[in-house]
Amino acid sequence: MKGLNIIYYFESSQNQNDEFRPAKYKILYAFDTNGMLEIRDTFNSLDDLKSFALELVQSKDGGEVRLISVQDYNVGVEGAKDKNNFRQIFSNFGEVVVDPTKSKKKGIFGNLF
Repeated sequence: MKGLNIIYYFESSQNQNDEFRPAKYKILYAFDTNGMLEIRDTFNSLDDLKSFALELVQSKDGGEVRLISVQDYNVGVEGAKDKNNFRQIFSNFGEVVVDPTKSKKKGIFGNLF
């Protein structure tokens, strides 16, 4: 799979010893065609995680970042019957973040004029 793949985990808010811990999103695994990457960040919201993914896309000058929660990843793995199904997990259950300035494609009339 081309691009960067990120599996993240949602940790709900908790009260421990009268101390409130807000919910957060943690990156568990990040990998591309070259292998695993060390990205160990946490985010306060899914929108913050998506913004980070967009920054990664823009810093790589194009491409895409595929995000998937560990729960959705597990559902995909359990339902995969062969390696083709396994390869489709991110596109079937995850979300793709692309650079909006790079993803605009010209239509047939855009190519003519």
